[in-house]
Amino acid sequence: MAKQIPDQLVQDIIAANDIVSLVGQYVPLRRSGSSYVGLCPFHKEKTPSFHVTPDRQLYYCFGCGAGGNSIKFVENIEHLDFVEAVRFLADRAGIRIDTQSFSEADQKRYEQRQRYLQMNKDAARFYRDCLFSADAKTAQEYVRKRGLGGETVKTYGIGYAPDEWDVLTKHLLSAGYAREELVQAGLSSFTKTGKVIDRFRDRLMFPIIDVRGNVIGFGGRILGEGNVKYLNSPETPVFNKGQNLFSLQLAKRSKELILVEGYMDVISLYQAGIQNAVASLGTALTAEQARLAAKYAEKVTICYDTDGAGVKAAMRAIEVFEGIDVRLRVLSLPEGKDPDEFIKANSAVKFSELLQKADTPAAFRIRQLRKQYTITDEAQRIEYVEACTKVISAVGSSVEREVLRQRLAEETGIGSSAIEAEVEKKRNRKKKSAQWNVKTPGPKVPAAIRSHTADKIISLCLKDKTVYQKYKEELSDVLEAPVHKKILELLAETDDAAQITARFENEESAIAAAALSMPVNYEKNDAAMRELMEALRKESYNQKVKEAIESGDISMLNSLLMKKNVKEKGGC
Repeated sequence: MAKQIPDQLVQDIIAANDIVSLVGQYVPLRRSGSSYVGLCPFHKEKTPSFHVTPDRQLYYCFGCGAGGNSIKFVENIEHLDFVEAVRFLADRAGIRIDTQSFSEADQKRYEQRQRYLQMNKDAARFYRDCLFSADAKTAQEYVRKRGLGGETVKTYGIGYAPDEWDVLTKHLLSAGYAREELVQAGLSSFTKTGKVIDRFRDRLMFPIIDVRGNVIGFGGRILGEGNVKYLNSPETPVFNKGQNLFSLQLAKRSKELILVEGYMDVISLYQAGIQNAVASLGTALTAEQARLAAKYAEKVTICYDTDGAGVKAAMRAIEVFEGIDVRLRVLSLPEGKDPDEFIKANSAVKFSELLQKADTPAAFRIRQLRKQYTITDEAQRIEYVEACTKVISAVGSSVEREVLRQRLAEETGIGSSAIEAEVEKKRNRKKKSAQWNVKTPGPKVPAAIRSHTADKIISLCLKDKTVYQKYKEELSDVLEAPVHKKILELLAETDDAAQITARFENEESAIAAAALSMPVNYEKNDAAMRELMEALRKESYNQKVKEAIESGDISMLNSLLMKKNVKEKGGC
């Protein structure tokens, strides 16, 4: 029989991690009545729909439907499984736990993840040792030419994958790992004939380390001939390149991050004393990476290459950061240099000086627009001003708008008042458009399940145990959604909302959190419950009629109408 995690342990861990304090480390929250609200960390939004309820220790987003207790929040925000989330919160609260308490399935997942992490650690050590071997002259010469010192190599765990077919594979097989494990970990791959060979060969190796110090993957820079300059680990049970940032484990100590494109950009800056740079992992910046950066930093400066591809990537990164609470700046280095080239040709002091003068996103966009127009030509000057006022009108800060308006007026010779009028016209147009295009994001679960009336019934039962006891038998017939029915049963055992939510998984956890978080405040709870039950019966009836009509089920429709007529006439 599988061992289950004790309910008391779950309850103790949840109780020791106040959800407002926990969520507040990731999301800026402001008080609103009896709850706290903020921008949802799980989807992009401009108007806060993410609510945290302190008295019930739950969170719920009315925009995307994400919800649950503190354990579920950590699972989602840190991309951990249940066991890891429990351990994370236990460590945060200083509670010692025994993983033998977990179910066999959870224990197996935890042990499997630890095995993959150990495998990556063993591979990193192997690559490191290979870099200092007599057969790694090419790699050693490359390290020397790139100006990497011994301490830097050690700090980043830089290594070398030998130019052989299966040297790492043989090493790890001899250490007791299975062929299938090596392939799943992204360290080896199968050939067409079924042979297992190394994924990385003749490459300088950069271990990718998460914020907890685990080696989760690798990036390899080719040293010989080949089409793929940089090769990263594939998606594995412990690595998702869109959810991590290179060198964040070192840069997280700073409240300001510099976002660059490549591993060598990060490493060169670090060696020069600028130790708060990070890079995305061989992919365009993702929303998850942006939120991860904002979790640790108050300010992020994008410093990409200044070629066409780099500017395009910076523009996209600006869009990704929209709606995320972080001060964003964009630095364009002179002479088309990337950070690695610039720091070697100049100094850390010069780089830091430029960093202080980095553009706001709007100023950066205007700088790029300027390259597209010849403003000595009257028609192009007008087009340029039109394009710039569109950018300025989207800026939230009135001070920044004024600075940009004045700068544009000086640059073009067009009066500041005319530019201001154009900006305000565009802002007013946007406001009117927003009023006519208000959209209420719907939940991701079926409407029949996500009845707010049912949520209110559940929340009222939690709030008033007398009402719950009086109507629970009747409610077992009125409530239709399995989640609501199960909550009704669990309320007989406990009135701890967070503990109840812990009994659900995946979407059901969010549905439970929504119901248990629903604000209810009635003068007479008993009368309110009767009205809510009647309203839910009507909702259920109308939904069934709608489904019968849409499906063309005449028999079902007639049956529903007949039952309604009998009820209205007082029949049974």
